[in-house]
Amino acid sequence: MGKKPIKLISRFQLIAVTTLVLLALIVMVLQIMFLTKWVEHQVRDLRASYVKGQQELIKREVKRVVAIIEQYRARSEDETKITVKQRTYEAIAIAENIYQQNVATKSQAEIEKLILRCLKGNPFC
Repeated sequence: MGKKPIKLISRFQLIAVTTLVLLALIVMVLQIMFLTKWVEHQVRDLRASYVKGQQELIKREVKRVVAIIEQYRARSEDETKITVKQRTYEAIAIAENIYQQNVATKSQAEIEKLILRCLKGNPFC
């Protein structure tokens, strides 16, 4: 009878150790699964944060470039207005000069033709 209780205790110890090892393995597997899901969640959050940051950076850069383009366009429009104004004054001065030089010798129609020909870029005026 002495051997049966020892075998029973050994079996009980074996079952207890096996149960503890299985329980430890289950806990480890659950922790690994939990950590995997947590890491995946963190990666998704980091990726979303990075994409959002890049989108904001692109928006700021686009706004900056649009502002620069608007500034250049406004400056170009101002310069064009000034150039057109200057060229208009030059054309008026040329027309007045041609008129003054030819008023005594030519008819009104001939003077107009001469002015138009000169203003159209005829180099022989």
